[in-house]
Amino acid sequence: SFNRTLRSLKIVSNPFLIFYIVFIIIILKSIGTFDKKTEKSAYGKIYPAVESYEKKDWHDWKFIEYEASRTGPGENGKAFFLTDPEDIKKNEKIFEVEGLNGLVSDMIPLDRSVPDTRPPICKTIWYLEKLPKVTVIVIFHNEYFSVLIRTVRSIINRTPPELLVELLMVNDASTKEELYEPLATYVRENFDERVKIVNLKERHGLIRTRVAGAKLATGEVLAFFDSHVEANVKPIVLDPKTCTTPTFDYHNSMDFKISPFHNRTRLVFDFTLNLFYLPRLPEHELYPEKPAPLPAMLGAVFVIRKDYFFDIGAYDEGLEIWNGEHFELSIKLWLCGGRLLEVPCSRVAHIFRKHSLYRKKAPTDFVPHNFRRVAEVWFDEYIQYFYRANPEKHTTVDAGDLTIPKKVRKDLKCKPFQYYVEHIVPDMTEKFLNEDRGVFASGAIQSVADSSLCLDYHGRPKGMTPLLKPCDSNLTDPKLNQNFVLNWHRQLKKKSYYYIGDCITAEGMVMTNCNFVPKNQLFYYNYTSNQLINPWRNVCLTANIKSLEIKDVKCDSNDVNQKWSWGFVNKTAIDNWDTYGVQFHKQNVKDFVERYNYIHS
Repeated sequence: SFNRTLRSLKIVSNPFLIFYIVFIIIILKSIGTFDKKTEKSAYGKIYPAVESYEKKDWHDWKFIEYEASRTGPGENGKAFFLTDPEDIKKNEKIFEVEGLNGLVSDMIPLDRSVPDTRPPICKTIWYLEKLPKVTVIVIFHNEYFSVLIRTVRSIINRTPPELLVELLMVNDASTKEELYEPLATYVRENFDERVKIVNLKERHGLIRTRVAGAKLATGEVLAFFDSHVEANVKPIVLDPKTCTTPTFDYHNSMDFKISPFHNRTRLVFDFTLNLFYLPRLPEHELYPEKPAPLPAMLGAVFVIRKDYFFDIGAYDEGLEIWNGEHFELSIKLWLCGGRLLEVPCSRVAHIFRKHSLYRKKAPTDFVPHNFRRVAEVWFDEYIQYFYRANPEKHTTVDAGDLTIPKKVRKDLKCKPFQYYVEHIVPDMTEKFLNEDRGVFASGAIQSVADSSLCLDYHGRPKGMTPLLKPCDSNLTDPKLNQNFVLNWHRQLKKKSYYYIGDCITAEGMVMTNCNFVPKNQLFYYNYTSNQLINPWRNVCLTANIKSLEIKDVKCDSNDVNQKWSWGFVNKTAIDNWDTYGVQFHKQNVKDFVERYNYIHS
């Protein structure tokens, strides 16, 4: 029963409630408009400023040593696997609903230790001694019980009591019984009065629920957390108009292993509001531990002053449920006088579910509504690219009344979106607009092992491989589902008007979002051996003629199943592979050329 589960959770939990949030204050002289005493908002409001620049070492070294020494199921972020057949069978039912292995979560400690995945230099940094008080807001709707509790414990355990005013658990009208009285009982028995539960009577969705929590907050600073994370070290950058977000480590939803994300990237969106990782700009590569400008936030965790959050209009409450709010806030920060920074010395592990039954139960398809709303308010003349990508989808959905968000933009005297394109993501048009500048190869990808078969992605969703199907009669310009390009970014992708879209990834040869990070999605076509090669893994696109499937196999120039013909091959471009096409960061090009030469030596 649930009560037995609850008792077992309490047994494995450890009431050792220590640790910290470290607040980084960016050297304020780097902000040209900053006054040492005050900073004005767009409405003329005066923000309090830092009065003392005395620093101290906020690390709790005893607790860090204690965490590192812990052993047991899931400790230090290690994977945990179910072995009992009854447990595995029971977990299958949980997974169908939750999209994660809930029984794994139940069997590892609620306050488990997590690995320190920060760059080593972070351990030597001291931070300001006097810091504003913070309200942490964790919103949830039908979250899995032990996942929710572990999120709260990880925050409490790593937050100095003198900084945390309160932690608000805002329940967005969950339908699970255990998220009411049983949750209230657990919180009352295991946390002090700073942890508070707020139950909303009606479903608001993530966007409005966060705003509701923010209105109730009493801290100067708001820290928003998803309900399925584990916090490590959380430096928060504070100046009046800066919003910060951590580097997100990978939290496996199946075995709950925490893996570090070695961040040398920046998160951006394209003109249809899809997220991509691009390499950092060269000027931000030298000091990887320093906070760096981030064009777009993931939205799962971020920190901002409460007064500034509401001064810039908080979220557009015309957005429904979730998704799109992180684009709106990111754009608003950059165009309306603020900025968004990613802090590599801050780490939070975020669970990305395989699926969510509760999301499928949403009454409307809210994402297209939200995306069109954001684009209509902020994209200016660039809106044409948003509609051109999918006219049917984007023009038929109702964006709602845009009066309020447009008034907010006008009142804040925000810059045009052209500023974002030219200064915040200066390579945005290069990466995400039309592909008429050239390709290394294009058209059908035809198997040499069986010339009647070509790659075909019809009906294949992301995360699946294309299949082998009878070739179209026109190999140079075949039907859309057989039309591929080896483009100027050296990606093997579906042909489309934009650089955006789906690319084949070398690991498994599955279709995923094009990410522009020159590793798993980088391909070379050797027109002599007819192989499509990924130099990073030294694997080649390989056909299985019997099953009509493709896979990644170590390259072997004698294997006929690795031989492919293109409808069109630009041999001049391929012969100048390291200089033609879009240029990567110099180190990336050097690494690629070295790997290419090694493979073909």
